[in-house]
Amino acid sequence: MHRIPIPSQPLPPGANTTVPTAVMDVTLAWTPGPGTPTLDPCALLLGTDGRVRSDADFVFYNQPSGAGGAVRCIGASGDEGEGAGVRISLGDLPSDVERVLVAASTDGGRFGDVGDLVTYVASADEQKPPGAGAFAARCPSPGGGTETLLVVVEFYRRQGGWKLRSVGQGYATGLAGLATDYGVDVAGESAESEAAHTAAGAAAPIAGVPAPALAPAPVAAVADTAGDTSALPADLARRVDLRKEQVAVCLEKKGLRGVRAHVVLVLDASGSMYDVYGNGTVARMLERLAPVAARLDDDGAMDVWLYADRTQRLRDPLRIPELKRWIKQFRKLPESVGVGNDEPVAMRELVSAYRRRADGLPTLVLFVTDGDVWADEEMARILTSAAEHPVFWQFLGLGSSEYGILERLDTLPGRVVDNCNFFALDDIDSVTDDDLYDRLLGEFPRWLVAARAARLLG
Repeated sequence: MHRIPIPSQPLPPGANTTVPTAVMDVTLAWTPGPGTPTLDPCALLLGTDGRVRSDADFVFYNQPSGAGGAVRCIGASGDEGEGAGVRISLGDLPSDVERVLVAASTDGGRFGDVGDLVTYVASADEQKPPGAGAFAARCPSPGGGTETLLVVVEFYRRQGGWKLRSVGQGYATGLAGLATDYGVDVAGESAESEAAHTAAGAAAPIAGVPAPALAPAPVAAVADTAGDTSALPADLARRVDLRKEQVAVCLEKKGLRGVRAHVVLVLDASGSMYDVYGNGTVARMLERLAPVAARLDDDGAMDVWLYADRTQRLRDPLRIPELKRWIKQFRKLPESVGVGNDEPVAMRELVSAYRRRADGLPTLVLFVTDGDVWADEEMARILTSAAEHPVFWQFLGLGSSEYGILERLDTLPGRVVDNCNFFALDDIDSVTDDDLYDRLLGEFPRWLVAARAARLLG
């Protein structure tokens, strides 16, 4: 494997980026020391069902090559410590391989004993330094614990190309736990004994891999890591999983199965929202809206913006694994954007941010306000102009105040397409999830048809 490049693009866990359809090196680097285990790289080639097509799709030290050599385990030495890695020729992967997970297992220890672990992803063209046509990214891994295997990154197909996602999800049961979760055939046990083994908290052994000691069940990496509920408290995880299924049913009914969009949440943070945050309404709403992004958004995450006198886009998008932290954070009114409500300021910034996306996907804006809307004419002008962009505005009322122009959106003239909708849910806790999702996604399908006809979308 080539020398580790200077990375030009940091990718924290959960973040993603487009990568070229080229030969990519995934290199694990860490700081060696007394008692530090070495790391063995591995990879899983997954089909459209999220499972291996056969046992040959599990690439590890006893089977170091897969897909006719398109995926190979390779040793490496990096400037920041010992190294190991995987080389993947994305252009040579079979068409029915949708994803490639790259992981590492410890030999003689756990990830809590591995210091300064970083995953580097770079195009394997040694003739091009980063910044001259090559790709390079740095994926820092979270601090380790009892895990003996860590899924570090995944490559996945998107719109004819490939994307890279930083993962950082661990297993306490090593290679065997990973293999079992993704359909690799286990060896040496019947189905009954395998089930009993798994129920006891350990994964079944696979050919050539020593059985791990009894350990807690793995933190399972799922097809959409941004929608994974395994890190949430059990009761919250159950509610979120149920709501994800309700969103999926709603999308199916509306003919949106397989449709992807960027989902954006805009929250009124003006002073009049003090009680709405303080009584937990906003926190409960976040819990109900996060599953919409998990099912509809391209990456399962939702951009979050705050507005009052000013507008602020929060640095990190809302992802379900961090939902508990988000709920706690939004039990009080944010203080960073003022006390008034200037919707036009927020709307102009949103138009600037989402009017053109390189991936060609539409954007669904969920715009939450408690009313007292005053800039009717300016908001009408912004929405009329924004109708030329692939953005649909779903306004949601959470107060009993004057909603102004929002209540007259259906009669707004002069637009290329009808690009917005409004409804008030002043007592949102009395509305069922099914009704909420039906109303949130009610106008979006019709807009998609109209936007395609107007050539706003591909």
